[in-house]
Amino acid sequence: MSQEKKDIRQKSKTGLHFTGQLLIIHDPLKKQQAVTLDFEGVTQFASPFFNFAIGQLLKDIKKEDLKHLLKIEHISETGKQVIERVIENAAEYHGNPNYREIVDDILKQQEKEFD
Repeated sequence: MSQEKKDIRQKSKTGLHFTGQLLIIHDPLKKQQAVTLDFEGVTQFASPFFNFAIGQLLKDIKKEDLKHLLKIEHISETGKQVIERVIENAAEYHGNPNYREIVDDILKQQEKEFD
């Protein structure tokens, strides 16, 4: 395991904010370099985590490039399904202004209902 992977895993276990880790994978992907995420030992997967960790990469990385460059290791079938759905939804959100407007309107309405 590379030192960089080890550092990411240690930071994740401490519950530190994820933004810095996103930069670790974002920069190489933007440069068309492959990145591997290793989920060894992870048994539960939450869509909000993947929305933040992977979905926002599609703001400026093409879906096809992300699918080609982002390597996922040691993940269950359920985890794969969650990631695939997140990628599809995020690609639609970032690539379709009409869809993005609809989603943003729904989220704003929900926010008002909880205030």
